[in-house]
Amino acid sequence: MSAAKKSQFGKVKPSGVVPAPAPTEASATGKRKRTPLLDDLDISKVIFKDVEPRKNDRHCAFEYDDITRVFIALAKLPNYSKMPFEPNIPKKDGVELGTIMSTCIDLSPEQELKWREVEAKLNKFVLKHKNECYPPEKEPTKKGISDEVCLSRFRSTIKDADPSKGWPAKLKVRVLHEDGKQPRVEKLTLIETPDGQPNKCTYPEPGSYKDLKANCAGAFEVSCRGGPFFGPLGYGIALTLESAALFTNLQGSSGPGIDYEDVVFVKPGEATANGAADADEGSADDEDGSGQFGDEGDYPPP
Repeated sequence: MSAAKKSQFGKVKPSGVVPAPAPTEASATGKRKRTPLLDDLDISKVIFKDVEPRKNDRHCAFEYDDITRVFIALAKLPNYSKMPFEPNIPKKDGVELGTIMSTCIDLSPEQELKWREVEAKLNKFVLKHKNECYPPEKEPTKKGISDEVCLSRFRSTIKDADPSKGWPAKLKVRVLHEDGKQPRVEKLTLIETPDGQPNKCTYPEPGSYKDLKANCAGAFEVSCRGGPFFGPLGYGIALTLESAALFTNLQGSSGPGIDYEDVVFVKPGEATANGAADADEGSADDEDGSGQFGDEGDYPPP
């Protein structure tokens, strides 16, 4: 064994997968700040500044409460959010558009309003710095754009609610799937205690982005990598999924369930005598052949 190999013998080799950065940042006092909940964001602490060019567009810094890499939690365990669709690469006419997966996460009405406040603050920043975001010399007319044209380029991260279908508003997020860039995903089980005590969870187990199935439920954290963008196709805040704690026992439909709160369940074959009598009485309506609603000619019933 060579001297070089002896020096490395018995040492743990680093993994080839780079873990996602911790969603906290040290403050000036040395204490680590908790990831803020979207519901609790203080809009006065949201800062946009320093428009700079990039290879194909421009971008600016996005800070919150002196944190330069902003992480935002959409739920705090044991509460959770729903991801109604499995992440996938967008397609047009069957052709994949790029290599980045995307999906969306359900928002409560309060969360929707809060994020729209963040986007409204971005719009005010862009109007004030529109010649920096969209330099006149880069425009086809070689002139500065109007406020109306500038705001028409805004691309919201929110997918509007559809009340007719019972769908809430959703937050659009990117899901990176390349090695070393994947979100940190953990799986656990939510234990609901019947005595009304705070919900408990099992210890988390390692997962991957492949566990992000349609209608999965969990606590998700997102970040704005690189800050808001200003490009030829518009501007906005692109959010990336950074971590997820998934509840394996809360998968399934995100639609409203049937309310069984006032129902007493019995096993098959345990019908009461009154229930049997009621069934017999109900059959008497059909003795004259008129059916439940009377003569069919009189349908619909009053």
